[in-house]
Amino acid sequence: MDTSRKILAPPLPSILFHHERLAQALDKAPVARESSCSYRLVLLCAPAGYGKTTLLIDTIERLALPCCWYFLDHSDRESTIFLETLITSIRQRFPNFGPRLNALLAENTSEDELSLQALLDALIEALATDIPARCILALCNYQEVNGSLKINRIVAQLLKRLPAHCLLVIESRVCPELELAPLRMERKMFELRERDLLFSARDVYELAQAQGLSACTQENNIQNYESLSHRLVKGTLLLARQQYAEAESTFKDIARLASKAEIQLLHMQALLRLAACHAAQAQRTDAKTLLRQAVALNSNNTQTCTLQVEMQTYPALQPLMQEIIEQSEALSSVTVTRERLSISALGEARISITGVPVKHWRTVRALELFFFLVEKDQALHKDQIITALWPESENLERMNQTFRLAVYYVRQAIGAACLTQRSSLYQLDLSALYGQTWYDVTAFTQLQQIAEAALEAGDDESAAQAFQKMVNLYRGDYLQACYSDWCAGRRDKLRQTLIEARRHLALIAWRREAYDESLHQWQDLLTLDPCLETAHYGAMRCYLRQGKRSLALRQYQRCSQELREQLNVRPGLALQKLYQRLAHAYV
Repeated sequence: MDTSRKILAPPLPSILFHHERLAQALDKAPVARESSCSYRLVLLCAPAGYGKTTLLIDTIERLALPCCWYFLDHSDRESTIFLETLITSIRQRFPNFGPRLNALLAENTSEDELSLQALLDALIEALATDIPARCILALCNYQEVNGSLKINRIVAQLLKRLPAHCLLVIESRVCPELELAPLRMERKMFELRERDLLFSARDVYELAQAQGLSACTQENNIQNYESLSHRLVKGTLLLARQQYAEAESTFKDIARLASKAEIQLLHMQALLRLAACHAAQAQRTDAKTLLRQAVALNSNNTQTCTLQVEMQTYPALQPLMQEIIEQSEALSSVTVTRERLSISALGEARISITGVPVKHWRTVRALELFFFLVEKDQALHKDQIITALWPESENLERMNQTFRLAVYYVRQAIGAACLTQRSSLYQLDLSALYGQTWYDVTAFTQLQQIAEAALEAGDDESAAQAFQKMVNLYRGDYLQACYSDWCAGRRDKLRQTLIEARRHLALIAWRREAYDESLHQWQDLLTLDPCLETAHYGAMRCYLRQGKRSLALRQYQRCSQELREQLNVRPGLALQKLYQRLAHAYV
């Protein structure tokens, strides 16, 4: 599941006005202080264009608060997807969070109420026990799920049962359909509304100074800048209400005046929202012309963040921008390579076309189907695929419908020509549209072959280079967010390959008498598998070569404890003999 865009905060613009008045207000939330948290909820609620997300990211970064981000979209209305992505978000910040949640996620496939409640109970318990310090759970774009009764019930439970060291932050264009009155009465809630987010004349002046806008830094021009900002908000509201003629006229005036005054930020926003007007009316040519103007305006990359935020806010612009990129009229911040399609499965699943992430998979099962077929070099029957991916399902008619939808969404995401069908046989043919593709798993296994060949030839240096590239390429376990059985074997094999690569790096360093480096590799291995006796043995030998006998003894004790607690066995004979030699040396 490609969740990276949902759980990582987007970058802030290089030139940013720090809204001190609002930052100080958010800082009053006790989670930002050393005292225990009294607020349960911080709510930022205003229409699009008020800078809620930027304000939130900026404030949290400046206050150095640990935050688990979740940027919602329409697909998150499903309870299972919502909880699974929320858990992934928390693990992005706290990797060891909730180990027992994996089994509950794997079991929770039918969305039945009892399973969901068990998963939610376990999640709340893990928040209390597995997160050692204060943290923020930030749900952004909440308006995307506000119409889902199930999601609102889940969030209501979170609000009611959150541990004291956790604070929920909701950013939304509309007021959440939650029971907020009791929170307001008990002063358990802090909120910023539209009126709080409006820029004052002084704010506008300071922003203009930060941007180096000579036309606006004169006091007599501040009111004009403020007026354009407010008109942009007005136009955005007209666009949201589908009053396209009035919105178009407003944005055109803002673009003209902002261009004349050299106010790049407002100029960029007006162009993109004007493009959104045309896209909403199926006026694709006009919308693409405006998008090209916005791209040209970003030639020095100072407004890349603005461009990304606007594209996220108005999804209808994304396929049009994709067409521009495919026509080689690309964003200056994107490097187009010969390999147009890039696939990453080690760690978070990612697919990019000419450097642009493919985001619209619509369902987790579509993405899972894609990666399943990537691993297959021959056509498979529909029934084989269903049995492999979703063996727990007993409703054949429902699974056939699910399969057809997954096929449709894969074709929508990467191109219909890439997923071929002959009778009931399905196969990926990525070369049909993209020619040569790059797949990190393939690159990983190719590096393994190069490294092993170098070892056989006695070339430790070349082998070490290839093994190190393997380690660098391994950003996490294979499809780490996928809990299906079909990928477990592949995941275990690749993880074992990584362990072997690190073992060889440790041995090569040992042969070079680089004992610090060898010890580092052994210790890294123990983070992957604390019961790996060869790593404990290697670390002990390194300590001995460094003259650190006491640390070697401690390493043995650590090994003995891990094996006893996790496997109920004693260390092997080689380790015991090494320990005995060390112990006798002290007698």
